[in-house]
Amino acid sequence: MDMFGNRQASVAVDLPTRINSIIDRLSPHTFHTAISLINNHTLFPLYRPFLPLGRVERIELLMKGELGKGNVHMSAGQTACRIPATASLRFCVSCRRDDERKFGEPYWHRSHQAQWVSICSHHFDLLVDSGVRVGNGNRQSLVPLEPGMMTLQQPLQEAGHFAHSVWLATAVHLLLNGIGQLQPIGLDELHRRYLFHLYYKGLASISGHLDAHGLLESFRKYYGDEFLADLHCSLPATKTDNWLLALVRKPRKTSHPLYHLLLIRFLGKNVEELLVEEVGKLRPFGRGPWPCLNPAASHYRRAVIGACTITRNSVTGVPVGTFACRCGFAYSRSGPDQRREDRTRIGRIVSMGHVWENRLLDLILTERKSFRAAARQLNVDTKTVQRYFEQLSCVTPDAGVCSSPDSADLESRRSMWQELREHNPDAGTKWLRQRSPAVYAWLYRHDRVWLQTHIPVRRKHTVAVKRVNWQERDRRLSGRIRLLVKRGLKTSERPVRITATGICKRLGEPVSFLRNLENLPLTRKVLASAVESKDAFAIRRLRLAAEWLLSHGESLAVWKLVRQAGLRSGYPDC
Repeated sequence: MDMFGNRQASVAVDLPTRINSIIDRLSPHTFHTAISLINNHTLFPLYRPFLPLGRVERIELLMKGELGKGNVHMSAGQTACRIPATASLRFCVSCRRDDERKFGEPYWHRSHQAQWVSICSHHFDLLVDSGVRVGNGNRQSLVPLEPGMMTLQQPLQEAGHFAHSVWLATAVHLLLNGIGQLQPIGLDELHRRYLFHLYYKGLASISGHLDAHGLLESFRKYYGDEFLADLHCSLPATKTDNWLLALVRKPRKTSHPLYHLLLIRFLGKNVEELLVEEVGKLRPFGRGPWPCLNPAASHYRRAVIGACTITRNSVTGVPVGTFACRCGFAYSRSGPDQRREDRTRIGRIVSMGHVWENRLLDLILTERKSFRAAARQLNVDTKTVQRYFEQLSCVTPDAGVCSSPDSADLESRRSMWQELREHNPDAGTKWLRQRSPAVYAWLYRHDRVWLQTHIPVRRKHTVAVKRVNWQERDRRLSGRIRLLVKRGLKTSERPVRITATGICKRLGEPVSFLRNLENLPLTRKVLASAVESKDAFAIRRLRLAAEWLLSHGESLAVWKLVRQAGLRSGYPDC
């Protein structure tokens, strides 16, 4: 009555309500407000950063007592998880001793009352269970922390578990005393930041696709199944729908703060880094500019490339960056970059460019370098030098540099090509090349511009459209479907639900024909009558189960029917 003005009010350790009633009974000159009590004397700052933006204001109104209906713990997502609420108050022996010396009496520290905290964040001592029960059976008692109150301490934890427990206790202290009092960033922004950091751990692609199996395996290995079980946060190896995947997938519900803290630690971040510091776009290759790796350019290894084109490898899913310089040299490599040295790594050369090609000609023709020596200077293979030199200067491996052709030889080869075209007016370039490869090769090397203007025009291939006899197809498909459904319903084997896609697979027809049902009225009608809903399939299984039980002399008990029909317990969705 003194605190709330109501005999029915209850004491809540974590998320109390009727706070406005307490403020009304304090001195008129008090510096306390409802918000200051919520931020400085409740556990709500632990929940605020991990709530939807619109939920925070509603919970604050519920705690103040300004909303008549609503459950605070349900709105905070505490009742929808398997983490139990605090059963009894806890304290740190060293903190109690310091409080007695500083204030003359000890008090309950709220950072010790989070149900997943087992260590004092200040002294790193294991917390002691006071035996003072909270919740049911003790909802209207205000029990002080007595100086002589003592129980046995918990056993020491393993070294790895102790480090995790210290981190969790420190994170709770930071949330309660600063970070958790800031306005939340929202679940969508939290999800984006999680994917950002998962990407750099190699567990998500640049487009947001998640490696769920790799994440679960790495997460369980990082914490250990025993530690997760102690926190009531176990992750079954075979279950693909769990609290961890709910955090990193598109946010659809509110999760417990402990789940978020465990993920933040796994990502190698502290609470402040993830909740306060903004993250930009994913940069698998770092920030530009990037170096040009053209050994023939004067700006070799200088950061002069300002843009990076990022694509995705369709096989491995890793990002691929393509870097193109103004000198014409372009290269690509797979990411993301893990070390600083990766910025000077070439995965594949996309284009050599005019600067590289000119330097190649200078090395061979002017400086008289061998192919091997030129390859060493240009950081490529010897065969690459030979191939490019042949293309650029009309060189063959055996004959060396070709001399400029005389006019008589040029006219002779042109005439031979024109005569070949006149005798085969309908032939294409490929056919002509096969009939006279020497003439074509000579003209390609010595008179390429003329040759390109005197080759057949490329024809566009047209594919004949095969018309479909929809009436015949409709009659044939509808008959096959009737026969298939009739056999499927009378089979004595384990019943299978009749679906449109299942019918397509059994008939050997592509599923795409379902998109053309407007042209198949008989088939559409047969499918509509044959396809079973979940309820209809369950009823058919029950009928078959009843027939089987009667044929074996069994009674038609409900549990026998359910078991024989293979229905789920309680028939959820049959």
